[in-house]
Amino acid sequence: MGKEYVVSGAQLECTLGVAPSSLTVLPVHRVKLTKKFEANISDCKGFVNIAPFGACKICSPPKPCTPACVMWMGGKTDLLLDGLPALLNTDKVVCMAGGGMISIKDSGQGGADKGNDATQLETLDIKIDKKEGAEKTPCEVYTK
Repeated sequence: MGKEYVVSGAQLECTLGVAPSSLTVLPVHRVKLTKKFEANISDCKGFVNIAPFGACKICSPPKPCTPACVMWMGGKTDLLLDGLPALLNTDKVVCMAGGGMISIKDSGQGGADKGNDATQLETLDIKIDKKEGAEKTPCEVYTK
């Protein structure tokens, strides 16, 4: 699987959760890809960005999941949204509540509509920060 930017609606899974979850990206970064808001590595707040994964297997008997995360590990360091790296589908975050590893099962971009050309990236009155010397443009999907 190649690396892709993650957008609102991405499908998530937790090693200790009993059900899949989804990512909600609030419009604070004001950048859209495939008509959905693009995420950065700070989009990991429980119940705001990350919906619960049903129940947590670490508890016996299992109790309701309460995702508690600090920051996604990884990110596209040469594409910054609000000063932080854009989130990639290969990034992971550890849940501080139960210790589960949360990963991205699907980027949320959708099948044939994945944002691989400049016409699908919308910036809403913002400047995208790009580090000097970076080869990729903010408009292309990062693939290996």
